[in-house]
Amino acid sequence: MITPKNIRDDGTNVQDVINHIKLAEDNLRKEMLLKAKLCGVGIVHIKSAEGEWRKGGMTVAFKKSNRYKYGRMVEVAVAVCSPEDTFSRKIGTQMALEKFFSEQVIELPLLEFYGQEDINMAVKKAFTAMWHAI
Repeated sequence: MITPKNIRDDGTNVQDVINHIKLAEDNLRKEMLLKAKLCGVGIVHIKSAEGEWRKGGMTVAFKKSNRYKYGRMVEVAVAVCSPEDTFSRKIGTQMALEKFFSEQVIELPLLEFYGQEDINMAVKKAFTAMWHAI
């Protein structure tokens, strides 16, 4: 039911505007996920300990950037969820990818003994250790 409270001054329905914004956000998220897949950007999620169910965590977007004789560099962008807030993989992924694609990244070294398929595990292991040390 449309009431005067639901209609803006320009005559548009407020719920229609909200639905349009949600659709645009969903399309942006899908585009970023596709771009990440095409560019070889990985995603890992680090959550708080089991006793602190669903509170806090971080999401890391990463990609191998350079290869050196004794190691390799990995570009990372991190989205952190406060320990007081409920962790959402969806929101974390969106925020980490937004940072990654806007070049808000740092480069971290990984040792050569991690194969290409193990970079995901290496990034998760390093950031998990950091998260639990905080």
